[in-house]
Amino acid sequence: MERAASFSEFARRPVGRCLAGAHWLAFCRSPTFWGFALWGRVEAEEVPPLIEALRLELVPGVPPHVSLVDTTRLTGADAAGFAVFQRYVANTREQLARQVTALALVRPSGFEGAVVAGFYDVLERPYPVALVTDVAAGLSRLGVADGTFPAALARAIDDAAGSPLIGAVRALLRHAPRASLAEAARQLGLSARTLQRRLTEQQTSYTTLQAEARLAHALERITMSASPFTAIAIDAGYSSTQHLSTAVKRATGKTPTELRRAGAG
Repeated sequence: MERAASFSEFARRPVGRCLAGAHWLAFCRSPTFWGFALWGRVEAEEVPPLIEALRLELVPGVPPHVSLVDTTRLTGADAAGFAVFQRYVANTREQLARQVTALALVRPSGFEGAVVAGFYDVLERPYPVALVTDVAAGLSRLGVADGTFPAALARAIDDAAGSPLIGAVRALLRHAPRASLAEAARQLGLSARTLQRRLTEQQTSYTTLQAEARLAHALERITMSASPFTAIAIDAGYSSTQHLSTAVKRATGKTPTELRRAGAG
């Protein structure tokens, strides 16, 4: 699957593409096959950007389809993030019931698997859900004949998960989205030049990762709090509410006000 460089790019042409965050990946394999994957520990601020990507399968013109959710690499999830996702499913239940004909939930083993398996037991299921232990079994339950998909999804997740260095920078920025390159490098025990060079070698940059973190922080605050947009802009590192609004609109197609209203559902 081709990885889209931005939300807007994915929104314009989702078929055959995927969109990734720090610990999630949303995909549209075909018009009738959508889904997402989670890995590592998913924090609360990562959930709103994922939800905005998932809303794309509910827009007018998208045909009814099946969905696959791969959580085999999930090691934990923040309770607040779980609540946000639960609210999304509850608020869009009627749309999901119309658009998603069936869902295959690929669960991890152990305690995490028990938690994932119980997700749909705490709310009314908007569609039939099949619990499986691997992607191939999920495809079979959904009636999807695509033998190359399991390997394609695994490669896409490996690519999105990135290197340990990128993971460390993302973790730092998750809690300090305004941190400068010099501050981040110091906390990672590197010089600013070395950090930038290593990120360049991995085809990204500190500016790119910081923009990603700032947007995630802003989306979380917009959808999960009643904080004034001015305060959100300052905390996320935007120079003004206008810059915040521009970034949110470019990423989601909605203004902060529209996004908050949709989140309140």
